[in-house]
Amino acid sequence: MYKISFIPIIILLCCSRIFSQSNLEKVKSLRINQSEDTITVYYSNGYYLRAVQTKNLLKKSSDYFENKFGVKETFSIAVLDSGDWNKITEIPYGLPFVSGPPYIVCIPASSDNELGKIIKESISGYNLNERYSIENDEIINLFISLIGFHELGHIYSKAYGLKFPNKWTFEFAATYFAYRFLFDDNPSDCQIWEKVAEILIEEIKPIHTSLSDFEKLYVRVGVENYAWYQAVFLLRAAEVNAENGHEFIKELLKVNLTNSSNYYSLDILEKINPGFLAWAQMFKLIE
Repeated sequence: MYKISFIPIIILLCCSRIFSQSNLEKVKSLRINQSEDTITVYYSNGYYLRAVQTKNLLKKSSDYFENKFGVKETFSIAVLDSGDWNKITEIPYGLPFVSGPPYIVCIPASSDNELGKIIKESISGYNLNERYSIENDEIINLFISLIGFHELGHIYSKAYGLKFPNKWTFEFAATYFAYRFLFDDNPSDCQIWEKVAEILIEEIKPIHTSLSDFEKLYVRVGVENYAWYQAVFLLRAAEVNAENGHEFIKELLKVNLTNSSNYYSLDILEKINPGFLAWAQMFKLIE
């Protein structure tokens, strides 16, 4: 759904491993506002409405994953301004991420950040505000919020029992879980996510395109390049969803992606849903 998920961008359970102290404890130590319900949300001053909206969005996806896939997890949410954000993490402000357990999904309170600027520059001139009857600033905020679904996808793909031999398959699965929810629950937002991803791929000129570089560098490819990778993963998720829907996730549970010695598990994914190799070649993910 948008430039990073993608995304994106996301960042990821893998990112949380660099922290020795729980990010949940770090957020609590900020002594900021909090709202307790079935999901606890912590938020910086002035962002109560955004906190409530984010909590409601992620609560709906949590219910969906439980009903569709029989998995239930507990998590908190933090909606933070740049000052509070920088006190708990070195991840660039604007890149939503999840860490844990205990799980906490961290979302930027404002679109005035590096990712927001990249999205704003990319979508200018595409008249998305006229096409979707929503202002560009709202599209940027929506996109960043929707990345929260991708972050939950990390939690629920693991809870479902899926195992990942590399970073890109973990990212792809998280995006697929998020896409499935939006496709079923909010197709209009799903369309915006997909359209912005297409624009990001068109507008971003990536330095790195290979899965090899993604595995070696991961978020160190840079925010813009990382957004490109996540957008590419999203478009493949949309293609697979159109053919297999939630059955693809069930098929993933039946295979062992670690049995692949080449192409970063692409050969196994190709057997589940033909098209992965052609997609990877198209975007120069592999030679």
